Amino acid sequence: MPALFKNIRRKLASENKTAAYLRYALGEILLVVIGILIALQVNNWKEDIQNHKLEKTTLENIRSDLVLQQGIINDQLQFESVTVAETDTASLFLKSSLPIEKLDSLLMKLTWRLTFVENKTSYISMDNIGGKKLIRNSNLKNAIARYYQRLDYVTQVINNDNLFNTDSEFGAFVTSNSLNIKLNRNGQNDKDQKISPEKRMELRNQLVTRKLVSQNIYKLCQGLQGKTKQLIQLIDKELH
Repeated sequence: MPALFKNIRRKLASENKTAAYLRYALGEILLVVIGILIALQVNNWKEDIQNHKLEKTTLENIRSDLVLQQGIINDQLQFESVTVAETDTASLFLKSSLPIEKLDSLLMKLTWRLTFVENKTSYISMDNIGGKKLIRNSNLKNAIARYYQRLDYVTQVINNDNLFNTDSEFGAFVTSNSLNIKLNRNGQNDKDQKISPEKRMELRNQLVTRKLVSQNIYKLCQGLQGKTKQLIQLIDKELH
């Protein structure tokens, strides 16, 4: 093809047809420009298709993480609900409606706590590779960012409460046997022993605080559960 163009140019030049040669040269340049523009358009089209696939994959991965996060939140809600009920049961001791041996076992159980885990592997991966640019829906992009900010906040609050209140305060109160619960000759709790009014007040304060911690965590998880469900719905709407 280049040889053909060269022959045509040589023929036109030899015949001294300058105007025709210029028109041909301009036409040739125009064809080259059009070819470049078409190639660029094809490349852009391919890139758009690839970006759309990556966006779809990213949203699907985030959605999968959110479904797993729902399970984590449900486990936390169930755990805190049971803990609140157990603190109420332990408080019956203060009304002389619960034997001391039951109180002792309940207090040990109330030292347990559930570590809250945030599942955001896909979000971190997306952030590291600049994947936020792939999400074209700005409202959805902002909703995802706000959700994971909230998730970070809830995770920090829950785990700090567990560390400082449940472990350091309530846990230390129970494991150090602050109530001075004594054992009889058979190695069992002495049913006849008395707890001083000061110790009973200390127990009351500890149970109130322990209950408040679980109630606060429950409320945080309840709110986060609603936001998780809303974000899944937004992603489903975008995907479909």
